[in-house]
Amino acid sequence: MLHEYKIKVNVNDIELIQNELLLVGIYNFYYEEPFEVEVNENGYGVKTEVENATVEFFIYGDPNEVPNLPESYFRQITSALKITKEDITYNVVKDEWETEFPTVDLKDGWKIVYPPFSHITGEKEILFDPQGAFGTGIHGTTQHCLNAIVKRDFHGEEVLDLGTGSGILAIAAAIKGAKHIDAIDIQPVQREIEHQCKLNDVNQISVHEADLQKELPVAKQQYDWVFINIGTDETIALCQLHQLLKQRSKFLISGIVEWSEGKVTQFFHEGGYSVIDRLQQDEWVTFVFEKKR
Repeated sequence: MLHEYKIKVNVNDIELIQNELLLVGIYNFYYEEPFEVEVNENGYGVKTEVENATVEFFIYGDPNEVPNLPESYFRQITSALKITKEDITYNVVKDEWETEFPTVDLKDGWKIVYPPFSHITGEKEILFDPQGAFGTGIHGTTQHCLNAIVKRDFHGEEVLDLGTGSGILAIAAAIKGAKHIDAIDIQPVQREIEHQCKLNDVNQISVHEADLQKELPVAKQQYDWVFINIGTDETIALCQLHQLLKQRSKFLISGIVEWSEGKVTQFFHEGGYSVIDRLQQDEWVTFVFEKKR
């Protein structure tokens, strides 16, 4: 548990505020640089820093290190910065490990269940313990991919999961009966995915660490499914580099923003594929492509 104190300040005063707090022995503070954000064809990109902006400045007190919180920090902060207690928004925040994710309802009765796993029924559930890699099941793109997976039968099928992150899509395919999944990521995610596999009692996933822009570290020539939840340009580049469209695979493609979906659909149509499923939440679009008969 941490004690959080939030004040609004001009970004030009940040250095002075930090120095004043350091003088009274307060070291744990945080703020985000103000940026203007522009939309690009793959999502969002940071543009430029905003000058003379008002920002939220956070100060944290740990009761294990600082006595008499919250009042001791109220006194020190107001005195050091020459502000009143009314200028401060106070909150108690849980440590990261104490934070509980709400259960996520997917389609057809399926759910993503997070620790402490107090309401497990054993049916139509993906147990997931977030460890840090991309893909917690909270973002709409991940949920759409999971919706596409859980409504299908993967028994006996081979799956290639590119940019697997936390492995949650691979886990779902394994639960749905996939024969084997090759899950690849540039980050060292094997230990995390093995943890998720144990939670869900599946063992069909092989994890590979590799830079997909340089190599595809698996030798199979044919997969029944290829999962890519990355982005428009990255998806097209990986498919071209590794000649993935030459297979007769089905493709689950996500991380696509609606203003670039034409680029993706055109690429797959030219490769002989058609759209058999399309899901959208806000600006994010997910596709299932299948080879034309």
